[in-house]
Formats: sequence, structure tokens, C-alpha cells
Amino acid sequence: MHELGDLSYARIYGILGSVLLLLDAAIPRVGSLVTLIGLILLLLAVKNISEAVEDEFVYKNFLIAFVAMFLNSIATIIIKSSIISPESIKSGAVLSGIAASLAFLWAFLLIGTFFLRKSYILIGEYTNVQMFKFTGTLYLIGAALLIIVIGGVVIFIAEILQVISFFSLPESPVTKKYPKNSS
Repeated sequence: MHELGDLSYARIYGILGSVLLLLDAAIPRVGSLVTLIGLILLLLAVKNISEAVEDEFVYKNFLIAFVAMFLNSIATIIIKSSIISPESIKSGAVLSGIAASLAFLWAFLLIGTFFLRKSYILIGEYTNVQMFKFTGTLYLIGAALLIIVIGGVVIFIAEILQVISFFSLPESPVTKKYPKNSS
């Protein structure tokens, strides 16, 4: 498929996946399918980087983030369809259901962005693209601040920086040595 150490496919997958996520964020009605395709392309990009740097933790951390974000997307669809139903509106359970659901979704988002950040820190170390580290940190901060709405803006900025990060990937990793603090 590709030569060990080559990051050209990672760059292409990463840019395409990031643009699809950005498109979904910029145009809210684009749909969950676009988000899912974007996440899968990012998963392929990170898998390629993980193989190129010969560090499975780059991929494993992102995979945990991917699963958490995927479950978050599925839960969002289920919650939207079940909370605002005629029965729940009549019983008055809408507000408590929405609050509990939002807390659940927020927790999944925090878990996902925590592991995304870990993966991006490693990618930044291996490729010397420091923008990955900053992007991962912004995603986590944005997720934490989402509860007070400003987090949505921070996550949108992180999505823009994610595109820039993948554009900045070198042809091959700077190092294949395990970074000092990759925990």
C-alpha cells in the first residue's frame, strides 16, 4: 500500500476528514453521514501515522477518541428522537431528560477529546508539527467549555487548526523514537 514512514496518505486522509468535519460544523444541516465519513478518514490518517512512526499508542488513543465520539453521535440521534416525543412533552419529562442527556453527551465528548489530545500530542512529537499539540489542547478546552456555549467556538477553531495541522505534515516523520512523555 505505502512505504513505511511515508505520511502522504495520512496528509490526504487527514485533510479530507478534517474538511468534512469543518463542513459539518459550518453548515449544521449537512448531516451525520458527513461527520461519520470525516471521522473515518481521520481514523485512517492517524492509523497511517501510527504505522509510519511505529507507535501503536498514536492509533490506540485516537481509536478510543473515535469510539467515544461515535457513541456520542449515536446517542445524540437516539436522544433527539426519544426525548422530544409527544409522550414526553405531555408528562413534562422533557427538561429533566434533556439535562440528563446533555450531561451524558458532554461526558462522552470530554473522554473523546482527552484521548484525541493524547494522540495529537504524540503526532506533534513525531512529526514536529506543533500545531497538532495545540489543536488537541483546543479540542479538550472546547469540550470542557461547551457547557457555557463558548466551547463551540473553540472547537470550531480547533477544527480549522486540524486542517492546517494535516496540511503541515512532512513527507516522513521527523523521528521514530518514542517521545519522552507519551503517557
